[in-house]
Amino acid sequence: MRQFTDFIIHQRNIRRLNQLAENLLQLNSAQEIEQRQRCSVHDCLCTIIEELDPRIQQKQLTVELAETYPCLDTDPTLLLRCLYNCVENAVKYNRDGGAVNLSAAVERGVAVIRVHDTGIGIPPEHLERIFERFYRVDKGRSRELGGTGLGLSIVKHIVSLYGGDVRVDSAVGVGTTFTVRLPCR
Repeated sequence: MRQFTDFIIHQRNIRRLNQLAENLLQLNSAQEIEQRQRCSVHDCLCTIIEELDPRIQQKQLTVELAETYPCLDTDPTLLLRCLYNCVENAVKYNRDGGAVNLSAAVERGVAVIRVHDTGIGIPPEHLERIFERFYRVDKGRSRELGGTGLGLSIVKHIVSLYGGDVRVDSAVGVGTTFTVRLPCR
C-alpha cells in the first residue's frame, strides 16, 4: 500500500512540475506580439468553455456569455492564453453550483472583457500582489487545485504587451471580477 501511495504522490508532483514548466515557457514566449489578426473574443471564450467543460460540469457551474463581443487585432494565441487563465481561475475557485459570467464590450475605443465568478473571493490584503509571479493567496489550496502562481502574471504580461490593463474586484465569499482592457486597433 505504501508503494501505491508513494506512486500517487510522485505522479502528482510530476504533474505540478510539468505545469510549472509549461507556465514558465508561456510567460517567456509572450515577450512580444508575433502576429496580429482579427480575433473574435466570443470565439476565444467558446473555445475556453469547451475545454473547461469537464470541470464546469463537475462543479455544476452555470456559464453565461453576453450577446455581443468585439473582434480585436491580436495574436490569437496570446489572447486565448490571457482569457483562458482568467476563466480557468473563475472555474477553479468557484463554489459548487456557482456561476461564471463573461461579457465584453467596446467602451471609448477600448475592449473591456469581464470575467465574473461567484466563488470564494480574494481577501483585500492579497489584491495588490495577485499579479506577481509565483504569488498564491492560499498556498495549500492552490497546490491542491494545481496552481503555480503564474497564471495571473501571464495575464498581466500579455495585457501590457498590448498597452492595456487588468483589474480585479473581489469580496470574500461573494466572488471575483477580472476586467481586462485592451485597445481596439
